[in-house]
Amino acid sequence: MPTGSPTGERTFSETDEIHRALLNTRRLFPDRRLCFLGDAGLDDQKIFGWASKLEADFIIRVAHKPERPLWALVADDVSRNRQLILLTNVPILDKRSARTVYDAWRRCPHIEHTYRFDQERGLEVEDMQVHAVEHMRRLFTLVLIAALFVYYIANVWPEPAVRWLLDLGGKLHLKLDADGPYLLIAGIAAVFVTVATLSFATRFPFPRECLTCG
Repeated sequence: MPTGSPTGERTFSETDEIHRALLNTRRLFPDRRLCFLGDAGLDDQKIFGWASKLEADFIIRVAHKPERPLWALVADDVSRNRQLILLTNVPILDKRSARTVYDAWRRCPHIEHTYRFDQERGLEVEDMQVHAVEHMRRLFTLVLIAALFVYYIANVWPEPAVRWLLDLGGKLHLKLDADGPYLLIAGIAAVFVTVATLSFATRFPFPRECLTCG
């Protein structure tokens, strides 16, 4: 629950925000079967309970000995001499169900790439200095909408149009090129800047008459 701060403002813990995120996800998708994926930082009995109350699945990398009956998937990486242990409320009854859980967990890198795009060189949410919790929520909402807009263009627009934006964003057509959201957002930003510049120049032409030579 929110607690008070010396300034009189309500403060929220990370766990509070995770709970809020789970609730909002269920509100957004009331009829979908949800599955929450998480790293070891989310190995928390409270989070397991919240997900279960929302009738959602979860797959979390283990960090502690579980305190409730759960299913565990153990994957041995012989080449690196280590194990991946996942806790889930999804029944693992055979090889097929085990594979389903593992394949779901493998989507984590895609989620991580999107998170980094929001956080770092893409939308750079960390550079936007806000401090109040409500302001942060509004900012994160706007950033997520912007990210969805970029991914919508990447997946829905015709391929020639997407290639044109990638070229405008700085694609070099090298083998190491990545047609990811970073180049795409650079191309989209260039279009917006150009449109804004042309619109301004139409109303306020550049004052050529004041220029002199020599």
